[in-house]
Amino acid sequence: MYSPKSKSPLSGSGLHSHGLGSPLPKFGPSSPTSGSHSPSEADTCSCLTENGLAATSPVFISTGISAADEVFGGGLPCGHITEICGESGAGKSWFALRCIASAQSQGLSCLIIDTECAFDARWAIRQGVAPDSLVLLRPDSFQVVQESVEEALYKKLANLLVIDSLDGLQQSSALGSNSNAPALYSFLPHLQTMVEGSGAACLITSQFREVGDTKVTLANDVMRQCATVRALLSIHSQSLHGLQLSLQVKRHNILSECNTAALRLTF
Repeated sequence: MYSPKSKSPLSGSGLHSHGLGSPLPKFGPSSPTSGSHSPSEADTCSCLTENGLAATSPVFISTGISAADEVFGGGLPCGHITEICGESGAGKSWFALRCIASAQSQGLSCLIIDTECAFDARWAIRQGVAPDSLVLLRPDSFQVVQESVEEALYKKLANLLVIDSLDGLQQSSALGSNSNAPALYSFLPHLQTMVEGSGAACLITSQFREVGDTKVTLANDVMRQCATVRALLSIHSQSLHGLQLSLQVKRHNILSECNTAALRLTF
């Protein structure tokens, strides 16, 4: 059973930078040394977009991809979890990097939890990411993930939280040989509550797995309850120069309709 902690400095054990040997960066170049900083309106409002539906419409962080923003109703909804599902190699991590690059270009602070230790700084730079301004967490335990996410969201240190991927949180060589599924299932509803309270946007990638004749994602039933937006990213066609992808919104609790967008990933 998950048990939230009251305090866990992000500079504590288990945190690593992006692999270039430098100290772990702070949450954005303008963040003060105090850990109690909460982004002001000046920090965030000019960086976020609204779809103009109503005065109570949620605020979105643009993905940087106009077609994706359109089917998402403006981008990644702040205060909500967006799940991107798909097969291995379908471009989920690429999409996450594009979202991070867009958020950074708008002056927003980003935290990515790299559960599979697959973050490639050179590839990220090609997608527009500034690694030196990105907080990259490569956890050595599930507890580090829990405590670091709590600190980042409770103190409102990150405008965009990316978990890549959900599968790596359950079990990987970095997190130990024992499955973290029970703790993960109880943590996800708590994550939803923290995201709602912080106003940050949360993007989670999930990989399909076969269960009998059906393909489902990890913690599928829990994510149905916790994710406001669930979208399927799949390969439509492939060439020597890149991939043509299809982004299909399967559920959107904010919009009344679900649409599909065509995206292009260039090698």
